[in-house]
Amino acid sequence: MNYVFYAKVYYYGFENEALSTELFTIANSYAEAAAQIEKSFSNQLVSFNLFCFDADMIYVDDIKDYLKEAHEVFNGGWGK
Repeated sequence: MNYVFYAKVYYYGFENEALSTELFTIANSYAEAAAQIEKSFSNQLVSFNLFCFDADMIYVDDIKDYLKEAHEVFNGGWGK
């Protein structure tokens, strides 16, 4: 079964400046999601965080809610 993953990715830009971006991907596991990110960012990749949602698809109308949930997790919102 595939799941929706949120990723916060840190990478080097064309002029070696540190940049970050947020993205969603669909994968069967954390390992598969990580492999997708590693392949996409190649040698510019610095690090990334992954969060798996309990969903197999994402709706455009719900992206704001998905981002809010992921931001809360990565900014210490878990367990509060």
